[in-house]
Amino acid sequence: MLTTPLRHIGLFSAALVLLAGAGCAATADPHKKVATDYVAVFAATAGAVPGKSTTAAEPDLIGPHRGLRITEVSTLEKVDQDEAELVGLDGAVAAEDGYELVFALVTGLNGRWYRETADVQVTLAAGSKTVDLLPAMAAGAVFPEGNNVTDKKVLAVSVPRGKPATIRLVDAGRTQSFDLRAAKRGNDTIAGYYPLRSVDQLTPYDGVGTATNVLGESDDDYHVGVSVSAAAIDPYTPDHGWAKAGRAWLTLSSVSTSSSMTVELAAAVYRLDTAEALTLVTADGKRIGFGDQNVPYVQIDVGNDGGLVVLDVPADLTSATLEVDPIGSFDKYDDGRTSAYWQKKPASGGIPIRFG
Repeated sequence: MLTTPLRHIGLFSAALVLLAGAGCAATADPHKKVATDYVAVFAATAGAVPGKSTTAAEPDLIGPHRGLRITEVSTLEKVDQDEAELVGLDGAVAAEDGYELVFALVTGLNGRWYRETADVQVTLAAGSKTVDLLPAMAAGAVFPEGNNVTDKKVLAVSVPRGKPATIRLVDAGRTQSFDLRAAKRGNDTIAGYYPLRSVDQLTPYDGVGTATNVLGESDDDYHVGVSVSAAAIDPYTPDHGWAKAGRAWLTLSSVSTSSSMTVELAAAVYRLDTAEALTLVTADGKRIGFGDQNVPYVQIDVGNDGGLVVLDVPADLTSATLEVDPIGSFDKYDDGRTSAYWQKKPASGGIPIRFG
């Protein structure tokens, strides 16, 4: 008597199981779970990160050789297909249990002393783990080559949920950090890079005197010149390393001396004794000599092809003057005679240097 009802109940239960299975298949999670050590770099096709982002007020992390500009950061447990396609991800993704995905819009920068062989490290410290980001950044062409500029990229990393996530840039032995959670630089940044103060188009020194060569031929306007193409306050240079606390390197680029080369005085080249002739005078009156700095001589009508001069100055230097006292000598002929002498020596002068 009970056979039929029980058989019906069994059939009904089996149907429920089939329906449940069909329901599960229909609602299977389309997101691909990524590994807990997931790191990826891809083109920022939409110029943005997925989800609601935080804009970094101070996006740059700058070292002497390399740097990063991190403009936007977002944190998500998963990215749906539509948004994945929009931002450049290859399909919907999701973090493993206990993890979340952090996305950062990044641009690689070349530092002032960029060179490919520089020892630079970029890592992610997340929770108790540290991940090397350079392989993924190299594969994603984050950093530019030479003077080229790269497009923005999206850096995606898997991090423990709620734990600190910090990018660390180690360049020339100094570490600087960027907090991805707060979208801001850490307290270990090197102040001299934010900003790096520089000035170009400096007004050259042009001293005018009167000289007569040994043949008695005169030049009423014999010019002696000193030029500097640019000046910067640097916390580091490759040859000098890091400046001491409270100090910086004043770097003067393409510094050269010159003299006029007229027909009458063609062989009468006047060369400044730069160790004696050139002195940097700071705003508070302190005098810093050039010593044995490399300041080459170039012909005045050929152009500036000078050297780099590096001077130790206070880190808060805002202005200075490169004083020129035209101390030097005319070249000598092969027989030992001095090629010329001054009738009227050029007056001293200076090249003003002002940082904004």
